[in-house]
Amino acid sequence: MIVLRKLLGFFLWPGNAASRALSIDVSADGGQVRSLVNGLVWGAVLLILALVFHG
Repeated sequence: MIVLRKLLGFFLWPGNAASRALSIDVSADGGQVRSLVNGLVWGAVLLILALVFHG
């Protein structure tokens, strides 16, 4: 269970860091900023990996 919590913390880190930098409480915005940032970051990572390993 500890490993899963660490893994979850790793995947949510970009959005949490952005929320803290913008002084936004996660419970106040419903996690919208966190979800947006996480989607952008992990989407970019996956795109780069796909382009590197494609051919």
